[in-house]
Amino acid sequence: MSRASYEDRLEDIRRTEYGSRLETFTRHAGVLTGALVVWLAFDQPVAIAWGLLHSLLQIVFALVLTNRIPMPARERYRAAIALYTLTGLNYAAYPLHLLASAAPLPLMIAAGCGLFSQGMYILQRRQLEFGIVVIDVLQSTAVTMIFILVMLPQVSSLRDSFVVCAVPCVLLTYHLVALFSGLRQQQQLRETQARYAASQKARALNQFVGGVAHDFNNQLTAILGHLELHDVLDDPAERRDALDESRRAARRAALTVQQLLASSGRTRLNPRAVPLADVLANLKLVLGDLLGPGMRVTVVPPPDAATAWVDADMLETCLIQLCLNAQDATLGQGKIRLWVEVSDAVPSLDPAPDAQGPYATLTCEDNGPGVPKEALPLLAEPFYTTKNAHEGAGLGLSAVAGFARQSGGVLSITQAPLAGLRVALILPVERPVAPPPRPKVTPAEGSSSPEPTRTSTSRRQASRRFSDQLSGS
Repeated sequence: MSRASYEDRLEDIRRTEYGSRLETFTRHAGVLTGALVVWLAFDQPVAIAWGLLHSLLQIVFALVLTNRIPMPARERYRAAIALYTLTGLNYAAYPLHLLASAAPLPLMIAAGCGLFSQGMYILQRRQLEFGIVVIDVLQSTAVTMIFILVMLPQVSSLRDSFVVCAVPCVLLTYHLVALFSGLRQQQQLRETQARYAASQKARALNQFVGGVAHDFNNQLTAILGHLELHDVLDDPAERRDALDESRRAARRAALTVQQLLASSGRTRLNPRAVPLADVLANLKLVLGDLLGPGMRVTVVPPPDAATAWVDADMLETCLIQLCLNAQDATLGQGKIRLWVEVSDAVPSLDPAPDAQGPYATLTCEDNGPGVPKEALPLLAEPFYTTKNAHEGAGLGLSAVAGFARQSGGVLSITQAPLAGLRVALILPVERPVAPPPRPKVTPAEGSSSPEPTRTSTSRRQASRRFSDQLSGS
């Protein structure tokens, strides 16, 4: 068996024994409390020694499972199995001792409850590991046989002997069947989960490949069609128009490439400490010309000292993309609200941001119809779109999510409290300790890569540039 297999099996055992802190604490506290009560009420010092030994074995078992005692994975697995066996046998030893010694009735009842609780503990597990199940089977069989041998001398009639033998054997049979049935169901669940994960990967790959092929096919068709039209036209003005259309289609193809690079987190960035108050002030001017007259934009001024460690131009581009999406969702007759929050706490998101806190959260919220809850995780996937055919390529939010990841942050998409969507860009305030690499990307020869506006660009120039850049997204 490989080292990885041993590590996986050790992790299964750890989840089996210590998956729930509350259950683990309750279990060990119950053993020690029971031992203490028996010791004080019936003058049984063996009980407290038994409880302390059980706790000591559990502590060593936990240290082995968590690799606090360094050793190879295979040896750790063997030590874990041995310690689990010793712990189980030690737990059953004292109740069997009480039953064999014909203790007072209260102690006999406590011993029976102890053995019953051991069986219940084994059966209630949600996570099973094959080695542990084998030990449970052997241990349960041994405890049942010892119980029968201990109880047989205390009965006199044949009828009583039959009951003492038959009832534990029936319970043991159910116990073993339940163990193996649970192990088989868990294995089937894992196989189903693996098949589902594989199908999801295939679906995502098919969607991505299909989206790229469809988008480039449309753009190449436009380029080739207008070039062929250029060859057959006689009017110089019409020939120039055909060439202009070909150039525009080529720019849309180049924009698709840029968006795909941004979606994968491989775009070129120049991060620095960016004052967010300046970004939102400039953004409000740009949106006044870029959005339709029916849109109402509210920008909440952030704290003067609020900053984010990002590429300023790409941040502005992403915020404009979010506002354009909100305009499409509200059909040009809605409200957009933008605000900033700064927090030292790590966002409880999956996936979590790569950089350490503090974080600046730029939130864009609209009052549109929103999307179903089950569609929220899909919105940032490449080529996934809720728009009608030919209204968008489905790369806008994917590019924003890629920019957030490359900047050490994360994109969060949730439903707004009342209506619409709430899209949050969670970005690091300070420079990450290990900033993500910025691979060099060589643009295709002759392609025209759109450049984002800078804060010094005029309102009219910014509107025109972003309209051209985002027209194909």
